Amino acid sequence: MANGLLRSRLAGVIGVLALLLVLNALAWWMLAGFRFGTLATPLAPALERVGGFSYSPFRAGEDPFELDEPSAEGIAEDMRILAGYTDRIRTYGSEGMGARIVEEAERNNLRVALGIWLDSDLEKNEREIEAAIRLARSSDAVESVIVGNEVLLRGDISRGRLIEYIERVRDAVEQPVTTAETWNEWLHHRELAEHVDFLAVHILPYWEKVPASEAVWYTFMRLDEIRREFPGRRIVLGEVGWPSDGARFGGAVPGASHQRLYIHELVRRAERDGVQYYIIEAFDQPWKTRTEGLVGPHWGMFDTDRNPKGVWDAPGLVTAHLVGWALSSFGALLLGWGILRRMAPVRFGGRVFFSVAVQAALTVVAFVAVVLVEWTGPWWGAAVGWSLFPALLLLMGVALVQSFEAAELLWRPELTGDAPLEPSGEFPPVSIHVAACREPPEAVIAALRSLSRLDYPDYEVVVVYNNTSDERYWKPVERVCEDLGPRFRFVFVEHCPGFKAGALNIALEHTRSDAEIIGVVDSDYVVRPEWLRETVGHFRDASVGSVQAPQSHRGKSGNRFTTMCHWEYEGFFHTGMVQRSDRNAIVQHGTMVLIRKTALEGVGEWSGWSICEDAELGLRLLGSGWKSLYINKVYGAGLFPDTFSAYQKQRFRWAYGAVQIVRRHWRSLLGRRAGLTPAQCYHFFAGWLPWLGDAMHLLFSLAILIASAWIVANPGIAAVPVAVFVVPALMVAVFSVVRNLALYRARVPCRMADALGASVAGMALTLTIGRAVWAGLFTTDRPFMRTAKARTETTALSAIREALPEAMLGAALLLLVPAVWVSSASSPVTTGVWIALMLMQAMPYLAAVGFSLVRIRSNPGESVMNDSGVFAAIRD
Repeated sequence: MANGLLRSRLAGVIGVLALLLVLNALAWWMLAGFRFGTLATPLAPALERVGGFSYSPFRAGEDPFELDEPSAEGIAEDMRILAGYTDRIRTYGSEGMGARIVEEAERNNLRVALGIWLDSDLEKNEREIEAAIRLARSSDAVESVIVGNEVLLRGDISRGRLIEYIERVRDAVEQPVTTAETWNEWLHHRELAEHVDFLAVHILPYWEKVPASEAVWYTFMRLDEIRREFPGRRIVLGEVGWPSDGARFGGAVPGASHQRLYIHELVRRAERDGVQYYIIEAFDQPWKTRTEGLVGPHWGMFDTDRNPKGVWDAPGLVTAHLVGWALSSFGALLLGWGILRRMAPVRFGGRVFFSVAVQAALTVVAFVAVVLVEWTGPWWGAAVGWSLFPALLLLMGVALVQSFEAAELLWRPELTGDAPLEPSGEFPPVSIHVAACREPPEAVIAALRSLSRLDYPDYEVVVVYNNTSDERYWKPVERVCEDLGPRFRFVFVEHCPGFKAGALNIALEHTRSDAEIIGVVDSDYVVRPEWLRETVGHFRDASVGSVQAPQSHRGKSGNRFTTMCHWEYEGFFHTGMVQRSDRNAIVQHGTMVLIRKTALEGVGEWSGWSICEDAELGLRLLGSGWKSLYINKVYGAGLFPDTFSAYQKQRFRWAYGAVQIVRRHWRSLLGRRAGLTPAQCYHFFAGWLPWLGDAMHLLFSLAILIASAWIVANPGIAAVPVAVFVVPALMVAVFSVVRNLALYRARVPCRMADALGASVAGMALTLTIGRAVWAGLFTTDRPFMRTAKARTETTALSAIREALPEAMLGAALLLLVPAVWVSSASSPVTTGVWIALMLMQAMPYLAAVGFSLVRIRSNPGESVMNDSGVFAAIRD
């Protein structure tokens, strides 16, 4: 029975891995198709036939400039070969070998668009015309006659003389007659269309410096332009193709893979739309080096020895690398499986989920690297792409961190943090420290009264009011401390250096000597009576240095602004802190925390250089070997930031302080100094990585604004390779939203509407966090910014003023969207991808404006302090 269960489980694992390998291969195929503008191309079979070829009979060593005459046997062989691949050919001359070509074509059932070569030699032109008329009258293989090839483009003869030649041939033959010119020459000489039976149009994207990735789109875009200019007229693509070798021409780069993908997509589109075409050309022509340089000899679909080139094969991006993809896929799966097996006892579903995430991330990175290595656009496009590549690595890193967190929290339900303890009868002395600076006195008084009701026999409260000389703030607090009795001591310091850390160090100086545990509570927090009784017992474990309870908030019920803030805060304490607690890697925050006094003194007390003194102290405690516990139960709640501006300042302080900490402790965080475990280093970096992503978002927004303005100012610019970056970014953005909602549903006790509101609130802080990170990287002296509470903002104008930078950035991006759509000369797909990137960049800025307006609509003209029930008991 046990062996059968084991075999069944093993078969299930193997089945899942096999399925993931198949999905990975399909993902590669789709990515390859997206890269070249179609999802069908990479799945297409090998080409068997095409609609038509342009044909020149010269072989290696033969040169029309030297008046070399191809052999009859060679022409006969060519016609036999081409008959196996097409029903039509197009020729360029009728005199001399023209008759042999038509004869052999007729013998092989090939239809011929007979060419008449025209140039500035008028006598030769006469001989060509007479020869063509004879062939058209005598051969059933000739289905049309093309009088001249790009003679107006070269300027060999005048338009009037060309029209004269065309009309002369039309009068002499029964077949449809035309001339062949590039698409722009047809537009320049519109009246020419009145003298032809159909239009033979040349569209060769290579010669217009169009990248291979947009060449097919460009071909049909120009064809549609000709159709609009000449409605109702029959149009034939007289020359279309791509060279397999040669020199770069602007953004156009020759290559066998580019030729293959271009021809496959061209044939598919032409067959779908019913377009007749002639691919230039059937066989490579070495003599064309004279007229077209290095690229001239390489337009054929057969080489000079008449062997089919790789252009006929199925797109090699699939077949050539399929084994490599499968192996890399399997390796990525094993890597993800191994990481999770080593780091966390996650259930089977979580392992599969994380393995797929690792596989997807590595696939995206590898694919983008291949695209950049084979980049076919201008050099500056590759430069932009490679400059964005580190950001892609950061993006994939964020996605993997989020995936690991989701795998643990969704597939380890037993992960809940440490539990409160029942009272043991031991009550070590506790000194609770409260630092206040220009706080509303009624808020501080409410906090102190709640502390006076703690159900604990041996504690004191030291209140340090600092950095204000206005007695209206601190005198009422001093009087209440006197009223509350000897347990409460009030210390006033008018000038206290070192931010909040300086005030807490002063509180340490006034702490009773026998106190074993230091508690820190924010000055606006109302605390539950059982806080100390249920948490102090953890210090019986001599390795415990601190015990942390969640931050929480209270405010007016029904206020949408504070509700969104509340659940945005709650998300971290129900997810991130719970996960961190399993590896002794929690972030210490400066309220509702208990710290062993000897541990605090042993690491050097609070650091006055950091505006996030709480997280910095927690890092030092962990580095010194102390254990930090997290009790996921709310024991106290403070006031919300009462405006969006205050909310921003608080998050700015946290992000700026995090960068300060990284700059000071980077050696420890990289494991170069003893102390922190690898898991602790990982969680600190993983927690701050999304903030670095917000900093990159700000940088990209500015770059996208500049690039979009450039596109509008310079229509026709070649596109940079944004598509391969935007699609992963969009995927990660969607994944992040879905992941957050799933975590909220599984871990946070709120409605789905509240989870969505929390997502908007978090998104609204993107610019604030980004600015904080950049400021933290380049400055060290930003002042401590206290979070203003109980402040009133009454108008929509004041709300927009709070989010003015976001409003300006969002408006600029939105206003440029229609201008980019109209001005861009890139394909609709490429332009659409760029616009999607612009909209994605604008979303956080629009969220900030909307969130600030929510504050006004939720509670216009009122402060949370006006709520008579604001200091009510904390809800369960």
